[in-house]
Amino acid sequence: LWPGESRGQRPGPSVSVVAAGAAGLGAARALADAGCRVLTLEARTRLGGRIHTNRQMGVAVDLGAGWIHGLEEANPLRELAQRYGSHVVFSNFANVRGIFESGQDLPVFRLMALYGDVLEAMYAANDSGGSLEAQIRRALSDDTLPADDELMLNAILGGLMLEVGYELDAIDPGELRKREAFSGGDYRFVDGYDSIVYGLARGLDIRTGAPVHRIAQSGNGVEVFTDCDTFTADYAVVTVPIGVLQKHSIEFAPDLPPRKRAAIDGLGLGLSEKLILKFPEAFWPSDATIVLRASDRKNYFPLFFNNHYPFTGDAILTARVA
Repeated sequence: LWPGESRGQRPGPSVSVVAAGAAGLGAARALADAGCRVLTLEARTRLGGRIHTNRQMGVAVDLGAGWIHGLEEANPLRELAQRYGSHVVFSNFANVRGIFESGQDLPVFRLMALYGDVLEAMYAANDSGGSLEAQIRRALSDDTLPADDELMLNAILGGLMLEVGYELDAIDPGELRKREAFSGGDYRFVDGYDSIVYGLARGLDIRTGAPVHRIAQSGNGVEVFTDCDTFTADYAVVTVPIGVLQKHSIEFAPDLPPRKRAAIDGLGLGLSEKLILKFPEAFWPSDATIVLRASDRKNYFPLFFNNHYPFTGDAILTARVA
């Protein structure tokens, strides 16, 4: 018998969900609510995947995902935040302050004008004009920019790299034009993004510390193998990160179709890191959403998110680097 099942009860189909990140928990929640018998297997000892809230500094700090981008009704995260009582606060990304490496303040109006020029050049880039960064610099007449503008351009390009976690030279300009986003502004979780994680997980049967290494079709169902146990179900839903699939960490029997394997191997995987810094008091403009740092190195910690206002009230900066 599965948890909650009584003898004589007609069971729904059984499903093994592999990985308990946002995708896995969302799938498990929907399947369980639809009457399926769901078992979720997670390799880590925690839930959430790229959602990872840390409270060691005495406040909730998200080491992974931290925002709802667009609070319009069509965004499913809005509904989840409301359902699980998440406390979110508006993040004004236009509220930017900055410093040069020397410590001198950036001219904010010039910075924002330059940022607008960069966005215009980015969306005008084409597949035959060279790398994305080269096209942006060429459109801005990079060779004639004043020295201060060149440093600010480095900071802006470094900030754009954070969105994709990769060098801009490797980004397909055509793909940028396909991006769509929800409207309604950007909102941060004050009490931690994991309010959604644990809301979705409530009442589910989840086994942590159970990395899956093989999934095989067996008769009319599937067998899911971990280091300790083998689980049998009618179906399996696999939601592991793309990097896990690219490393062939899970063996599929039979193997995935060539078109799926080609799609997996053809996707790029970026890296965006956060460094959380806590100070005795804020020495930066405490009412700024973003503090931008301009130097001659475009990806040398160009951007800091301010956790002081209007979020935790603590002197905490989140440094970002791609």
